[in-house]
Amino acid sequence: PAMASKVVAYILWLFGGWWGVHHVYLKRDKQAFLWWSTLGILGIGWFRDLWRIPDYVEQANLDWGTKKRNEKKKWESGEYMEHLKTSWNHQPQPYLFRSWGICRVLGQLLFGLIYHRVISQALTVVCTDEEHGLPAYGLSIPYAAWHCNLFGLAGLVAAIWMVGTTTVFMAPDFKKIVQGCLVGFVCTNNFHAGLLLGTLAGNWKRHWVQNPPEMPSFFRRMSRLSLAGAAYLVAWCLIIFFLEFDVTDATTGQGKTVRIRDALIHIYKSRFWEQAWGSFRESFEKGGWNGVLNALDVTGEREARRVLDVARDATMKEIKSAYRKLARQWHPDTNKDPGAKEKMEEINAAYRLLTDAYKNAENGEEPSGKPADENDGGNRGDARAKARSRARARARN
Repeated sequence: PAMASKVVAYILWLFGGWWGVHHVYLKRDKQAFLWWSTLGILGIGWFRDLWRIPDYVEQANLDWGTKKRNEKKKWESGEYMEHLKTSWNHQPQPYLFRSWGICRVLGQLLFGLIYHRVISQALTVVCTDEEHGLPAYGLSIPYAAWHCNLFGLAGLVAAIWMVGTTTVFMAPDFKKIVQGCLVGFVCTNNFHAGLLLGTLAGNWKRHWVQNPPEMPSFFRRMSRLSLAGAAYLVAWCLIIFFLEFDVTDATTGQGKTVRIRDALIHIYKSRFWEQAWGSFRESFEKGGWNGVLNALDVTGEREARRVLDVARDATMKEIKSAYRKLARQWHPDTNKDPGAKEKMEEINAAYRLLTDAYKNAENGEEPSGKPADENDGGNRGDARAKARSRARARARN
């Protein structure tokens, strides 16, 4: 079989890791779905994969051996069984709180909270919305909230099980997960108790996977991921379409209920969005991504020029003159205004930033805040020559 490569895995991790692309490549489909549905837990899990990928590649490249003809559930030989025997001799029964297991248990709790919330919230808004939900069509569901939380337990069970089976060597007890979630929820009517009890019950004594299942075909893997992803997206679409939240009306100052979908439409049509999108598009058309970065003022030079009130093409002499003028005006020894000290610190920071930028220009680098030259060759050389001549002139003075 084709061997997984660390180089390819790291490339996919870098460019598509937030969506679990590298896990699909390494045939870790459950972990790929977990990463896709939460954007790599907002980057935390994605960052952790940085040092976990070598282990994942090693597991993906294990020779699992062949099955005997008459014993379909027994593995005859292979690196998988050798690895399993070594792990078994080291610790016959993997308990919950091993040093490496804490992250997995916390992941089960976190994903359980997310999946339960998404599923139960999506079903709740559909079952209770009297304008567009099931009640609008004459379909009344008794104890809707309780049933929605009960269905949300499926999200708890799925999250605990998927996170627990991301490794090919060990797995939690699925039956105990279901039993723990049901007992915790039914006895307390609180899904947090079900989540905690289900996690503890399923992971208290994790078992070694002695009979790993055969890897399905790529088509079946993609079909499963597509169906699970479609169901998850449907749940989010229902939340966006039905769910409401409270805001304060800017005109009357009173509370008001707004649907998420209406809020998104209003934001898209707002003047703020039009100006922001127009500014982005104009900056990108002029200078590409460099133009966007300059518009965002990532170096802070534009803000520094605003503080000192100097033009974009101001010389160092003009910057010094503006700095001295503002320093005389805002120095705390002469200005007793309560905000004079903070203003002077802002002026000093702006002056230092522009001074450093011009020092870089003297060394052959242009200040990033200045407009880029169209003729990249000759004009850049002229700028460097002008910077060197200014430096010599200051040295003579």
